[in-house]
Amino acid sequence: MSNEVTRERLAEIKTEFQRLIEFHEASFREIDAKAKYWLTLSLPTFITLAGYLYKSGAQLELPLLVSGYALATILFIATFLLSYVLGSRRVESGILKPTSNEFSDVGYYLKTNETWCEYLDDQTAETLRAAGHNETQNNIKSRWLRLGEVSLLRGAPTAVCVGGGGAFAYTAASPSGLAAATPALAGAAAGIAIGGATAAVFVAISHFRTLSREKHKAA
Repeated sequence: MSNEVTRERLAEIKTEFQRLIEFHEASFREIDAKAKYWLTLSLPTFITLAGYLYKSGAQLELPLLVSGYALATILFIATFLLSYVLGSRRVESGILKPTSNEFSDVGYYLKTNETWCEYLDDQTAETLRAAGHNETQNNIKSRWLRLGEVSLLRGAPTAVCVGGGGAFAYTAASPSGLAAATPALAGAAAGIAIGGATAAVFVAISHFRTLSREKHKAA
């Protein structure tokens, strides 16, 4: 195969890899935008709810107290997970660049057709490496976003229903005056436990589903 044909084919391959890098860059931006959107909902709501519970929690009825702390716990966990999406992730450009930043290193590739073909080989390899790196980082960001969304969208209503419903059932089943005498600290602890357990269940389900899909693709 002639050098000219080889250069043309390498150029086509590099173009395809570069399109993959551009796809991952766009995906990065979309994931970050979604995470920021959910954070603008979860973080202020958590701060407001936590402040209200701290100030007025002792005056709330048991079902409201438990469900309130359960919701606050879910919001905290979701905010924590979503914050990892926005963590610093290096995006590779796929551009081959001499480590010394000296023109002499670039000039080496311009000497002969053989060295130019060597450059094309190295450039294509660098683009492929960058595409693989960006795909890995993209999968990590997607995983954190998915866990945050699962905690927020499924965990929040579930925790509120379980916490409020369980506390209401306890109040109805308890002897007269016993539920009203339950310390606020115990109600808060119950709400936090329910919220944490609910988030853990949904996160675990999402995690194992992801592992199952990855194993299925690998097979």
